[in-house]
Amino acid sequence: MLGWIILIIVIVLALSYLRIRQNLLEEADRSNQPLGEGENYHPSFRAILSAGLARVTHPLARGTRKNRLQLELNRAGINLKSHEFIAIQLFSFIIIEILVYRRFNNYFLAGIGALLGYLVPMLYVRRRQYKRSQQMDLQLPDIIRLLSSGIKAGYSVPQALVSVAENGRQPLASEFARIMKENSLGVNLDLAISRTNERLNSQDFDMLVVLLLLHLESGGNLVLGLDNLAETIRDRVKLQREIRILTAQAKGSGYIITALPFAAVALLSFVSPHFEQPMFETTFGWELLGLGLVMIIIGYLIMRRITDISL
Repeated sequence: MLGWIILIIVIVLALSYLRIRQNLLEEADRSNQPLGEGENYHPSFRAILSAGLARVTHPLARGTRKNRLQLELNRAGINLKSHEFIAIQLFSFIIIEILVYRRFNNYFLAGIGALLGYLVPMLYVRRRQYKRSQQMDLQLPDIIRLLSSGIKAGYSVPQALVSVAENGRQPLASEFARIMKENSLGVNLDLAISRTNERLNSQDFDMLVVLLLLHLESGGNLVLGLDNLAETIRDRVKLQREIRILTAQAKGSGYIITALPFAAVALLSFVSPHFEQPMFETTFGWELLGLGLVMIIIGYLIMRRITDISL
């Protein structure tokens, strides 16, 4: 089965290579600039792979789902297109399903493994979003101070944003660079700022956006507002850090307790496979598995609810 999957992927990539080259020749014909033998275009492997994956995943990556998934990838700072990410999900889905079935020879467990394989890439995206959001929240007070210093030095708001994009720390500086790039392409500054706010989905950055939009529309003492906002966000970040420190032990305990049953089952399957066979071959065993899974999920949700303190 795995061999057939690999063969299909190779065929799709080969057809994509031919289609990319044909499109290039058609564009050259329309522009009356024929390509010579020494100017043949050789698309990169990334371009071939991306074009092939776009064809394979087209039914799953279109419309609002495609746009929403691309927004999630941008928030996580992952340089992938939506159809490329869906292909990774499908690959994980197939591989884990095959491995679980070959190990346990059970369609139900293979289905659970396939579902987990499909969800793991998105869990990684969520984790990247969380870490990137934390990093941006830590950088935001310094970025606001830098923006305020530029205004004090006599810069206009666009000039101060350019200074932040050039002198700020990553990854937040790249977002300001994107704002100015969109503005240089003809997008209104307020619209570019609003798009960035939607992409980042950060409460602290949202306060900065509101302040900038109010200044662009009505004017006012922007420097004083930026200084006060920087101090407010700095105190907020400090309080969040203290909360994370106080709840770190409880969160760690919740993760360990939740993962322990699955680790025990995986270990027993390799050490003594016959010991747990009755669990998967009898109705009573499946009832116990279902009950245990429900109790694990409920316990995890309760622990997460206790340790989830929002400001």
